Amino acid sequence: MQIKEIISSFNSHQHTRFENMLTWLESDINKAKNLRFAAIKKRQFDVCKQYYTQMEEYTMSLENDMLDSEREHTIKINTLKDHILRLECILLIHGVNDYPAWFAKGAGLLIDLTLELSRKNEIYKVERLINNEA
Repeated sequence: MQIKEIISSFNSHQHTRFENMLTWLESDINKAKNLRFAAIKKRQFDVCKQYYTQMEEYTMSLENDMLDSEREHTIKINTLKDHILRLECILLIHGVNDYPAWFAKGAGLLIDLTLELSRKNEIYKVERLINNEA
């Protein structure tokens, strides 16, 4: 179950329970013959309604934050997918057709091989990797 579904099912369930409670309080207020009792129930009703409003606003804020986070996550995923596509195209342009086999090798092994070939001047110097090695 995703977070959205949990929040919406929680809100729906809590909302129904809260509405029932308010209806009950309102009924008590309407049935009250004692003005003091009615005033106490009215105060309870107002406090509950205010609390509910605050919780609804807080919940909406959490939902909006979650949506923002999802959007940011989606943007990052799409950026990474774009980078992968570009790298695959670059590899194919340079004649590396067996790149899936190279991707299967670990990053450490590939970095070591690149640094070794760089030291032997068989490929261009890779400053970024050499600096990270130190």
